[in-house]
Amino acid sequence: MVSLVRQHLTRGLVSTGLPERYIRQEQRNRGEAYPTDLSAWLYPLQGELNRAGKRLSVEQAPVRSRRWLWLGEANMRCELYARNEPELNQILQGFLTWLFDHTLVDSAGVRFKVPAERIRFSYQDEEGVLIAQNGIRLEIPVEIGIYRDNAWTPITVEIEREIEGGASGE
Repeated sequence: MVSLVRQHLTRGLVSTGLPERYIRQEQRNRGEAYPTDLSAWLYPLQGELNRAGKRLSVEQAPVRSRRWLWLGEANMRCELYARNEPELNQILQGFLTWLFDHTLVDSAGVRFKVPAERIRFSYQDEEGVLIAQNGIRLEIPVEIGIYRDNAWTPITVEIEREIEGGASGE
């Protein structure tokens, strides 16, 4: 599930004009200097899955039923760095606009909320130090879930004969 979210967020960053080769899928090392050129760092932080209820989490469709086994939320961090403030603003605005306009859909057609709630942002690292002149950290909550699809078995009913004495049309 996390790889699907990473792909979705990467597509959003690429849509802003950020080349995919500048998007690192790992956490920046603590002692490492902050980037001064165009780049993005994308990595998962933490999350929570809750066991879904028995009957409350079943969806039925004409050809299958879907039972949700686990539902929850995860947090992804996206650190954006640019050469100057206008470039950072352009990338940030483009990325947030793309997230607003595009829904994460998995291969089975299930839609997930990305972001699930508010996006948190900061200009400081864990120690309260300004991360860079032209950098920002986004914490993006995403909806995650694990489900099982069951195909319905088609049933054909054949009537051998009509029962006498029944109402018309029965």
